[in-house]
Amino acid sequence: MDDVDAMTVIHDYLAENKLRARSLDDVLRSKVVSSVSAFDRLLHDVIHTGMVDIYAGQRASTPKYLGETIPIGIVVRLKVAGDSPNDNVFSRTIQNKLRALSFQSPDKVADGLSYIWAENRKWQKIAAVMGEDETYVRATLETIVRRRNSIAHEADMDAEYKFKRSIDLQLTTDFARFIRKLGETIHGLVH
Repeated sequence: MDDVDAMTVIHDYLAENKLRARSLDDVLRSKVVSSVSAFDRLLHDVIHTGMVDIYAGQRASTPKYLGETIPIGIVVRLKVAGDSPNDNVFSRTIQNKLRALSFQSPDKVADGLSYIWAENRKWQKIAAVMGEDETYVRATLETIVRRRNSIAHEADMDAEYKFKRSIDLQLTTDFARFIRKLGETIHGLVH
């Protein structure tokens, strides 16, 4: 998220020095995309580390973790590997599985966290630690992800009127601040 915050510095520098060809809005759009990407990466790392810790006996397992399927070929490799290579085989297997998943929408975040966190009311707990209402936290994440998807997949174009949607520094700063707080809260709760 520090890299995301640096985009504000770049934006401000370009604006102050009038080094823009047209608009600096795309710098702000990249801030939204990068914020969501950083959040998604954090969740991948937290979930991966948690699953490896469970495998190593350093963390309690969860029902979702215990229900996860592993291909027989991996089971055979785990059976014949020594302790250290065994951990590496498991780690790479989990990393490859998680690579195909996205942890951006509230439901997918909660589902992914279920691998390492047995809490039944995840969003209620997360929101409480953030000092916010659960509905607000979930809706805000959904809004940010929707905007990220509009930027990434539709060039942030308004479908009806065929022009780019407006964006400003305050909106992107609020989005980044929320994503940082959400990520830090989740990390603190599950780590």
